[in-house]
Amino acid sequence: MALHNSVSQIKLYVSAQPAKCGFIQCSYTYLYFSVFSKALTDLHNTILDFTPYFTEKRYRFIDIRAFLDQRKLDVYESTSLQIGFPAHAVISYVWSGLTAERSQLETEQFFRVFCGIHEDGSPREDGGPINLKVLEYVCLYASSPSGLSCRYLWLDRVCILQTSKQDKAWQI
Repeated sequence: MALHNSVSQIKLYVSAQPAKCGFIQCSYTYLYFSVFSKALTDLHNTILDFTPYFTEKRYRFIDIRAFLDQRKLDVYESTSLQIGFPAHAVISYVWSGLTAERSQLETEQFFRVFCGIHEDGSPREDGGPINLKVLEYVCLYASSPSGLSCRYLWLDRVCILQTSKQDKAWQI
C-alpha cells in the first residue's frame, strides 16, 4: 500500500558538550512527508516507479526501522536538511557492469527502479536489480550501535527521482 503526502512529525533532541561550556541540549522538530510505503514481500521482482510519489528537489530517506522491524520500504521526503538532522547513512549502488546471478536474486529477492522508457518502448532500469538481502545487511550495519547508529538511509537509486533530470542534478 502506498501512502502519499501523509504528514509525520519527528521530534529530535540533539545533545552536545562544547569545551568549557557545560551541557547544552537543543530541540528541533522536523517535518517529513511519508511518500511511499510498501511491504517487502510485495516488492519481489517488481519495477518501482516513484514518479507519482516523489516531488522534485526534496531530500528523501529510507526508514531503516520500518525496513528491519516492519519489513516495509518506507520513504520520507523533507524540504530541508539542517544541522541536527537525524543521522543517516549514505550508500550508492553499482552503476553498471556488475551482473547478479539470477538464482541468487530469486532466492534473496529483489526489485528494480523505473528510470524512464527506451526508444523501443521498453522500461529503463539503468542500475539493475536491488537485492533485498543486501539492503537488509546495509540497514543492519547502518542502524547498529557498533556500526553507524543511523535511523535513515539515503540510497541514491531509490532516493533520487530517476525519471527527473532536475532532481538528479539537484541531488548530486
